[in-house]
Amino acid sequence: MSQRVGDKFYISGEADGVCEYCGKVAELRPYGRNGARICFECGMKNRKETGEMFEKATEGVKSVIVGRSENFH
Repeated sequence: MSQRVGDKFYISGEADGVCEYCGKVAELRPYGRNGARICFECGMKNRKETGEMFEKATEGVKSVIVGRSENFH
């Protein structure tokens, strides 16, 4: 799950879902156009857009933390 909590952005694993671009069942991230939840492979097809969406999601955060957010509160 990608989740913003205050000035921190948490990235942790989550259950698989259906990619909004290709329909593949995989772990997803909300870095597609308009926050579409996409798989890694679709994210790598348009790295520029994926990077822009990640930057938008993390704009103004002071730290990006890889792990479960409940472990950091």
